[in-house]
Amino acid sequence: MLKGAAKSVDSKTILGEIRTHNLWLRRPALYPIELRGRKEKCGQPRILSNTNNFVKGRLYRVTQTCRGRRIDAIGAPVFKNRACVIFEKEVCCKIVEGEGLIAQLRKKEPRTSLSQRRKLRNCENRVGIVSSNFTRAGLPCQYSSENLPQPMTFSALQQRIKNKTAKIGIIGLGYVGLPLVRAYAQTGFKIIGYDVDPDKIEKLKAGRSYIEHIPSDWIAHCVKSNVFDPTADMGRLGEADALLICVPTPLSESRDPDLYYVESTTEAIAATLRPGQLVVLESTTYPGTTRDVLLPILEKSGLRVGKDFFLAYSPEREDPGNLDFTAEGIPKLIGGIDPESGQLAVELYSQAIAQVIAVSSCEVAEAAKVVENTYRSVNIAMVNELKIIFDRLGIDVWEVIDAAKTKPFGFQAFYPGPGLGGHCIPIDPFYLSWCARRAGLTTRFIELAGEINTSMPLYVVRGVIDALNHFGKALKGSQICVLGVAYKKDVDDPRESPAFAIIDRLLQKGSIVSYNDPHIPALPKMRHWPGLPAMKSVELTPEFLASQDCVLIATDHSRYDYDFIVRHAKLVVDTRNATKGVMENRHKIVKT
Repeated sequence: MLKGAAKSVDSKTILGEIRTHNLWLRRPALYPIELRGRKEKCGQPRILSNTNNFVKGRLYRVTQTCRGRRIDAIGAPVFKNRACVIFEKEVCCKIVEGEGLIAQLRKKEPRTSLSQRRKLRNCENRVGIVSSNFTRAGLPCQYSSENLPQPMTFSALQQRIKNKTAKIGIIGLGYVGLPLVRAYAQTGFKIIGYDVDPDKIEKLKAGRSYIEHIPSDWIAHCVKSNVFDPTADMGRLGEADALLICVPTPLSESRDPDLYYVESTTEAIAATLRPGQLVVLESTTYPGTTRDVLLPILEKSGLRVGKDFFLAYSPEREDPGNLDFTAEGIPKLIGGIDPESGQLAVELYSQAIAQVIAVSSCEVAEAAKVVENTYRSVNIAMVNELKIIFDRLGIDVWEVIDAAKTKPFGFQAFYPGPGLGGHCIPIDPFYLSWCARRAGLTTRFIELAGEINTSMPLYVVRGVIDALNHFGKALKGSQICVLGVAYKKDVDDPRESPAFAIIDRLLQKGSIVSYNDPHIPALPKMRHWPGLPAMKSVELTPEFLASQDCVLIATDHSRYDYDFIVRHAKLVVDTRNATKGVMENRHKIVKT
């Protein structure tokens, strides 16, 4: 028995299961639990020597299992000679499985009657303090029900969403998550932002933005006014009433979906999941992910979807840098795992998004997002192939497209480039292709489009070789400056940018490569290009441009003065038709 522990810590003690930092730990509960007036025997208590996962003064959700029944409570840790942790608990809680009874965690108070327990059960199953003036080992347990995570019913969560007292948790503070924080903050909600990258959290807490179109002064104001609380502590996931998952969903080396970030995030949520929470996946994925991947993980907690917690899918449609379509202005699709979940998600997003469209299921919403990006991928592949054909025929493909789009119906303009970039278009179609293979089908359009788009960086390098040959230069040893490493114009987002494939190939061929990008001052480390050397954006002076054998335009940023670049460069290879308006020295320009 622990020194200083109550006499009730014996073989009748209930074992508490606490999950924190993705690690299951077993702790002895200090007091026995009575169910319907009788004590339940659940085995001997265990003591664990590692106490580093618990913080003094912080509350932890204690899950207790007794004869197949799972009981939730709130506990404050008390450290005993750095050897173990016990939990002082003086709260009422509900039995998650079974008949919805109230379990009374007792110290020395008299046993509650059945009528009192029924009264507690009918109070929307909220956690309440039995006594708040209790102290042991110098640790005061003076908490009120307001600062404890509140288990809620459907109607209670619905009401909190309507009156904007629900706390929103956004997991993944990148190009999708941070604009979503802004959308909800502007409408009066308080947000907890979760991210596993401590550098991001440190910057946000200091009021510094790492995304160009999210101003630092706005971040600083929200943090200072306690509207936005960024944290790397996933143990705090239980504090939010609604959790929106905005984590990456990349492809594996074999072009299969890599759901590591989604699965690990869901497991972290399951560790702190409490009744009344709404979980929404926003990350782009294949149809069936929400139901087949997230739901089983969350239900391992013992809670049931549609009754204890709620689950939905709402695909992100963020277009970084597009000031005409911000997160709050882009229509939002909502698909619930069940009608209750869908209704709550619709009401939540309606508070911050201009237009919300409910669909019949998660699968429809998941498929819609994949179709949106597959449509773009296939059409961009078509114009990339047309570019190769028209280059051989001596026809300007951009002039052809401008002429074709004068037709007022039946044609939508897509433009060629050095390859696909961004997180969505180069990746998402292969989710659908993978789904089709599982169903015994082939997706010839998707696979062919992928082949064409991924071959474009090599086509660009061949164009550089031909252009240098025309001026009597070999690629090996030539000095080449790549303009733009962001995946599209006027953003600081380098994800999946074709510029990295071009730089890598040029270096392999023996070129001396530099780059300039007004939005990306230093070349970031990229998962698919670990061998690229560290580089910093060079200044475009007349002397520097004149020293380069070739200037390659990979991204057509608006900040570039193309007249100035063409005037001072020896050779300009243009992959974006960025020099369309340049009238002088056009003999230096090669489009490819």
